[in-house]
Amino acid sequence: MSGNLDGTCRAFVAFSLKDEAKASCQFLQSRLRGAGLRCKWVAPENLHVTAYFLGDRRRAALLSIAANVRLLAARLPGVELTAAALDSFGRPPRTLVLSLTDAGGAADALVRAVREDNGLEPEPGQWRAHLTLGRARGPEEARSWTKAEGLGFEPFSFRPPRLGVFVSRLTPAGPVYTELEV
Repeated sequence: MSGNLDGTCRAFVAFSLKDEAKASCQFLQSRLRGAGLRCKWVAPENLHVTAYFLGDRRRAALLSIAANVRLLAARLPGVELTAAALDSFGRPPRTLVLSLTDAGGAADALVRAVREDNGLEPEPGQWRAHLTLGRARGPEEARSWTKAEGLGFEPFSFRPPRLGVFVSRLTPAGPVYTELEV
C-alpha cells in the first residue's frame, strides 16, 4: 500500500459496484458526452458510492477500520440503491453525480454504524447517497452541464456487492483506487 511521505494513505469507505451498474453508468456518461457535457469522467473501474471519506490515515488504523467495516456489512441487511436523478455538488458546481435513493434505509444505517463503531466524526452536513460521474476542471465545463436538462434519465436500481475501505493513489493519468484486503 503506497502512501504519502508521512506514512499515511488517503482513504475512504465505499460501496463497490457490480458490472451491470457500472455499465449503466458508462451508458449514461456516453449519452452525456454526446449531449455536449464536458468534464473529467470517472473511469469505470473507479465508480463507487462513497460512504465516508477517511482522509489521510496510517495503515494500521485503516486495516482496523477495514476489518470492522467487513464485520458490520455482514451483520446488517442488504443495501439496494436507486439512481434517481442527475445532480451536481459544489458552488459553483464541480462534481456531476447520480443522486441515489435508499428506500429501505439500509445504506444510511450502515454508514452511521461504520462512523459510530469506528469513532469517526460526522462529516459536515448529512450523508447523501451519490455516485460521482465526473468532475469539472473549471467553470466553463460546469456550465456545459445545463445541456443535460431535458436529456431524459432512466432510473436504475442496484445492489452493491460489498462495502470496503479503499485507498486512493493519485497518478498523472488519474486516481487509482485499491480496496484494502483484511
